[in-house]
Amino acid sequence: MSNRDRSIFSNNSIVTGIIVTSLIYLFATLVPAIGPVFLVVTPLPLIYFYLRLGRLRGWSVFLGTMSLILLAAVITSDPAILVAILFFGLAGIAIGETTKRDLSIEATMLITVAIVLLPVTLFVLYESFRTAQSPW
Repeated sequence: MSNRDRSIFSNNSIVTGIIVTSLIYLFATLVPAIGPVFLVVTPLPLIYFYLRLGRLRGWSVFLGTMSLILLAAVITSDPAILVAILFFGLAGIAIGETTKRDLSIEATMLITVAIVLLPVTLFVLYESFRTAQSPW
């Protein structure tokens, strides 16, 4: 086993990935003027680092980013940040995984939509039951 494989945190690329991804996510959620446009491209850093670093280190970048975003959500008292980033982060991980498997673009998008649609649907159902309002 080489020195590179001994620890998942031995690579500075993980720290770089966490910082870059967190900054992009925070910029997309906290800047009101350009945030919604920028939110569409937020899965791109996760796709890049997932493909570059591999599955375990890619998940480490995702979880580290989610930890920093959770800290920002607690500081700003805005839990909506965490929900939006979770959905777009899952999309980035799903696209990275399906791209790594050399699936067709149709299969890649179908799997990604299915992976993201399930938590979105569960969140909408949870919020509708919590607030006792119909989701439509």
